[in-house]
Amino acid sequence: MKKLLIFIFVIIIYNIASSYTLDNTREKANNIIKNIELYKNNTWEYPKSLNNLVPKYYDKIPRHYSSIMTKFIYLYDEKDKYYSITYIYSTPFWKYYYNSNSKKWTNLD
Repeated sequence: MKKLLIFIFVIIIYNIASSYTLDNTREKANNIIKNIELYKNNTWEYPKSLNNLVPKYYDKIPRHYSSIMTKFIYLYDEKDKYYSITYIYSTPFWKYYYNSNSKKWTNLD
């Protein structure tokens, strides 16, 4: 019985920590989107890379620590003039994808 209670406690703590990390990662990603849109308002085009946001909008490109893959993946389509951001979240490696055309997040798994 004691082992079961410890197991349940660990699961509850893990879920609370995971929820916080996911919220924090999404908040960072949404902040990147905000700064990409600011960049576009100032330059009339989307950045070709997140590195274009340094140093005016960031000292360095934000990372997230919700999985072993800590970079936000930014892709800009010059032909169709839209961008996407993807990040991978924890086990079992859920992928979240944002498209600037739809302005929505999608879970790719």
